[in-house]
Amino acid sequence: MESENPDPYAAQRQRLYEAQSLKCQDNVHAAQQELDRAVLTLSAGLLGLSLAFIKDVVPLSQAIALWLLYLSWGFSAGAILLTLFSFLASKSAFNVLNYAMASICLR
Repeated sequence: MESENPDPYAAQRQRLYEAQSLKCQDNVHAAQQELDRAVLTLSAGLLGLSLAFIKDVVPLSQAIALWLLYLSWGFSAGAILLTLFSFLASKSAFNVLNYAMASICLR
């Protein structure tokens, strides 16, 4: 027969684990937001510069591969839209998570 010795530090370790887990999640979330902001800033800046100064580089009537320019503009606009969508999806996911946690913890 085994004698049951409850671990007196189990609850403390659990609290420390949970606190560290929350800090880690916060850090990952902050890093992801910074990456999203960087992509948004770079895409918008490059698109703006490209639109503003294309006429100074080459007249559009003389451009050889104009379709590549339009394709790059489309990809830049797509990156901007996807980044904005990721902001909205992230906010929605955190709202759902907060609601779920509140419903579990506040029973």
